[in-house]
Amino acid sequence: MHPICDAGHGNAPAAAYAPIVRRGDRLHGDAAMDATYFREKALTCLRLAKGLSWNNPARGELMELAAEFHRQADELEAVASPHQSRAR
Repeated sequence: MHPICDAGHGNAPAAAYAPIVRRGDRLHGDAAMDATYFREKALTCLRLAKGLSWNNPARGELMELAAEFHRQADELEAVASPHQSRAR
């Protein structure tokens, strides 16, 4: 874990970070914003990694974090997509 990217990074699934509550046919929560948050974190990690030398171990860790943040964003969007199409 690299504290600059996200102190809360862990092994929990991305859906745990963005609870989506369904009440009737309406969706409550903002999964798109949370997916955006994870994508921004990934870009931050990539930007920080780019500034490090190729042989710096932190560069690899930041690249792995960026990939994980992208995966979490994709997971959130996948979870939100079926709910959003029903809510419209």
